[in-house]
Amino acid sequence: MTDVFIAVLNRAASASMIILAVMILRLIFRGSPRWILRPFWFLAAFALINYIPIFSVSSLLPTAELVPKDIISDYRPEIDSGFEMIDRGVNGLLASVATGSADPINPIETAFQVASVIWIVGFIAILIYGLVGYARLRLSVRASIVLEGNVYQCDDIDTPFILGTFKPRIYVPSGMEGKTLEYVLLHERSHIKRGDHICKPFAFLLLAFYWFDPLVWIAYVLFCRDVEVVCDSHAVDGMTPAGRRDYAETLAYFGRRRGFFAVSSLAFGEIAIKNRVKRVLRYDSADFWESAAAILILVAVAFLLIPTPFRNIDIYVNVVERRAYSYASERIDVPFKIERSAIPSDLLDADGGEHAFKKNEVISYKGKNTTIYLKKVYVQNEYIGFIFKISTDLPQDGGVFLSMYMPSYGKDSFESMFEDPYTWLVDVSDSHTTYPDALKYIGGGPAINEEISFVMPKSLFLSTEGDLSFIYDLEEVVYEQK
Repeated sequence: MTDVFIAVLNRAASASMIILAVMILRLIFRGSPRWILRPFWFLAAFALINYIPIFSVSSLLPTAELVPKDIISDYRPEIDSGFEMIDRGVNGLLASVATGSADPINPIETAFQVASVIWIVGFIAILIYGLVGYARLRLSVRASIVLEGNVYQCDDIDTPFILGTFKPRIYVPSGMEGKTLEYVLLHERSHIKRGDHICKPFAFLLLAFYWFDPLVWIAYVLFCRDVEVVCDSHAVDGMTPAGRRDYAETLAYFGRRRGFFAVSSLAFGEIAIKNRVKRVLRYDSADFWESAAAILILVAVAFLLIPTPFRNIDIYVNVVERRAYSYASERIDVPFKIERSAIPSDLLDADGGEHAFKKNEVISYKGKNTTIYLKKVYVQNEYIGFIFKISTDLPQDGGVFLSMYMPSYGKDSFESMFEDPYTWLVDVSDSHTTYPDALKYIGGGPAINEEISFVMPKSLFLSTEGDLSFIYDLEEVVYEQK
């Protein structure tokens, strides 16, 4: 559950940048017809639902991942907001509450577990609120009669509205007729034509899912306002000034008769009446150049803010696929070392079991942009195993990192080097090795964050003094942008 919540947090952080951009654009185009901003809200919705990363070197997002996926297991938990002042304050707080692996309670993990539960409870509560509101509204129109097509009259309502997602119906108060009915139907049919009866419930679902993000709440309110203004503009388009005044009076009249509405319904006089009346009275048709500028800005925002910026593993993927970077690589000897005191003594006394370490708690190698740390020690069948993890922190414009091996060797040629490519003995008989010829290498792969595993007889480890140390050759990759 915590992994899901961390993914949701990161998605909300990225999408919030789009929402901020749309809010700024609303101010820039505040004198323009509101239909211009409708596509921007669709872009914000896409940013909230898209969990498949789209990488780009042109992305303006300050960070690829606000909260690292392994923050709970990290010995030095940190966030990466892209803003140094924020990172310094938050990371200092995280460091002060983080505990060592010997502590059975990890406050960071506990905090995320509690936050995950609160998020789910909030999500469910808001959904229930929406469903109750919808049910109440549905009950209020159960005695309605057909006026024409999908238009129904009802004695128990004071304000017209649309209800229904798959089969939307327009409900109007009994006795409504003449110009008033004409204006109302123009507005509500515009909603249906534009699919607002589907968009608004979907927007509410996103609001419920990201209820912890205040920008999503603001976006929902502004989106609902823009939806209403767009339909007002469509309804009065082509009307005379006198007709627009009559329409504005109708809006003002139903704006004073506010009743209970479901959050996903579309009520004629529900939202921002004063502002809508003003816009109707000074309505002007869309300017071609304003519309063209809005479309160009939409494309630019999508290109610059939707993609995820390259960081760490993303750079590596592009290096090995030879897309955005050029690189050179060579095999080098990398010294591994683990202090004997880092291995729990009670684990060695047992017949089986394992002990997991937090990220960077026990570092076996620290190089430029690359850290190799001990992830887990396990005992099984009189053998002791050590699992290491390669972690990187790569600059975008170029740098150096270590890898298991580069795919340029080719799978076939790489596997042909060994009878079993996933298990072979490693030559560790040099002067740096504590236990000559005792280690066996298992596993491997082309990805930069793959694990490296060694196993050896537990009896040999117990009978030999000194720290665990050895040399292993890894691929050193030097890369730069093309």
